[in-house]
Amino acid sequence: MSEAGVGYRGPADPSLSVEALVKRLDDAQGVVAVDTETISIKDRTCIGLSIALGPTESIYFRMLPDTSEFWQHAMRAVARPDLTKVYHNALFDLGVLSTVAPHMYQPDVTNIADTSLISKVQGQPARLKDLAFDRLGLEIQAIDDILPARHTMLDLFWGDVAFKCMQDSTATYRLYVDYPPEELPPNLLDCY
Repeated sequence: MSEAGVGYRGPADPSLSVEALVKRLDDAQGVVAVDTETISIKDRTCIGLSIALGPTESIYFRMLPDTSEFWQHAMRAVARPDLTKVYHNALFDLGVLSTVAPHMYQPDVTNIADTSLISKVQGQPARLKDLAFDRLGLEIQAIDDILPARHTMLDLFWGDVAFKCMQDSTATYRLYVDYPPEELPPNLLDCY
């Protein structure tokens, strides 16, 4: 985790600068997966977001308590209509993202997919932790695994929040590419 409020998980050279990692996001093509972390389920103030560039690569941007100077790169990515943005429970994440900088960036909703919705349509578990394990054999943490009762995500070290968020975005990416095209609903927006 960098002093710039950016986390990285993936195969890139660990000596890459934060600017070089952010450029990887700026240059992204095709599909990315997005996850947000909020103060709590009730308080949907965004404290960070992660964008997976591939099945093993993700970048995290801290929003609270100290906002990363690079956060606008993440918001530009979720606003890009040329990128397919994959979410797990898109309604939640899109709601959170729409409040981050409403006067500057709105998340694109014309080119999205939702692995939670895809799993529900197929009668599979909708909870990311369960779906990732059932479909991919991947063990990931749920919020209740890392957050003690009566605490908020702000009570955790930001690096732990970043790790969980990056883990969720890469799991979402892996789930999306794991679904054969014939299993994907033709237009997920019709389901909302």
